Amino acid sequence: MPARVAIAVVLVLASARAHAEPAPPQVLHVPTAWLQPRDTVHGSAGANHRGGGFLRLTGGLGGLADVDVEVTDRYGRAWVGTAGVKLGARRGDVAGALGVRRSFGAWKTSRDDVQIAEAFAVASARVGGVRAHLGGALWMSDVAATTARPFAGLEWTPPPYPRTSLLVDVSWTPADDGAVGWVGGWGVRYQALDWGSIELAVRHREGDDLDGATVLVRVAGVLALR
Repeated sequence: MPARVAIAVVLVLASARAHAEPAPPQVLHVPTAWLQPRDTVHGSAGANHRGGGFLRLTGGLGGLADVDVEVTDRYGRAWVGTAGVKLGARRGDVAGALGVRRSFGAWKTSRDDVQIAEAFAVASARVGGVRAHLGGALWMSDVAATTARPFAGLEWTPPPYPRTSLLVDVSWTPADDGAVGWVGGWGVRYQALDWGSIELAVRHREGDDLDGATVLVRVAGVLALR
């Protein structure tokens, strides 16, 4: 069912022909401090070769805050639904944001009563073709102790290829049993259209063998509401 919903969202975005400037709310796994432009919705959806996937909708509230709903498998074996809000401010090419996120459901897990919550702070800066993101998150769960961990992400757009960006990030997130472990990702984003992009990436989790990496594909687009 989540995969069908993801396909539907992609089709809606593809038919919208919006032309708002993309402001990805995350690199691969870590949040950015960029907020969505006024009256826009950023949507992303994708799948991986292990049968997992993700769907996220992020709406801007007057350029002062973002609200989002996400269904993802990045927390482990389970599909987990989360909702969050992010408040931020930007001055030129530097931005800062504070956010909170909480789970509201899980699928494909033996502990479907596990609840997780996150509070985070992140700073983002753009220098030429490089966009850097650095922050920290406080993770809370009903089955594990509260844990504080840093995260970082980097996006680089080589000048000869203005539509192509290399992505890398590392963060710590709880699995579906509540235990916190690191998650790393690297990949490439191609800005196929002014309002839409496609990404190919690889995810690594703490404790996985070398052949335990996950290959994923994600598409994203921006829909202008006005």
